[in-house]
Amino acid sequence: MTTVRRSTALFALLSAGTLLFAGCASSPGSASPESPSPTVTDAGEIDVEAGWLDGGRQIALVTWGSSSCVPTASETTVQADGTLAVTLDDGDADRPCTADYAPRVTLVGVPEGIDPEKDVDIVVTGGQGGRGETELDGVAGLTTDGATDYLPTAGWVDDDLFAVLTGARRRAPRRSRRSRHPTRRASRSRS
Repeated sequence: MTTVRRSTALFALLSAGTLLFAGCASSPGSASPESPSPTVTDAGEIDVEAGWLDGGRQIALVTWGSSSCVPTASETTVQADGTLAVTLDDGDADRPCTADYAPRVTLVGVPEGIDPEKDVDIVVTGGQGGRGETELDGVAGLTTDGATDYLPTAGWVDDDLFAVLTGARRRAPRRSRRSRHPTRRASRSRS
């Protein structure tokens, strides 16, 4: 076995061991399976932040909860006062979700009537009746013109939080079991 393969195997083994021990550990007062979704606080408020992606053609809505159960935007409408209303769908309630608490990105295409150069008030409602609000600051030079270019993009969501969208790789057609959906992540800045 070469040094590279041995190092890779050792790293994979250590990573798996770390995940195993982390999954078994719990702290007093941690959420039980019967607890409400971590996205929604006890008061029914959804913690939400937002940032521009894809040159102003998409919005990254960041909520917190299980990283394996990312909500999708089932409906987006522009209200008469210019507020963007987004309804999140948590998917199948019987789907198993990891017990982590991480920022999750839900992509929202910018609908007609929203100008990314101007501030946008966003109201988010969830499938469990929760509600959250955030303001997305406008950025000069962003536009909703044209179709997405499917390239990786990133944008600041908060002073210490940014969202990254990686583009789907384009290759000659071939069958694969891997998902062709782009990867969405939100990360805290380490400054």
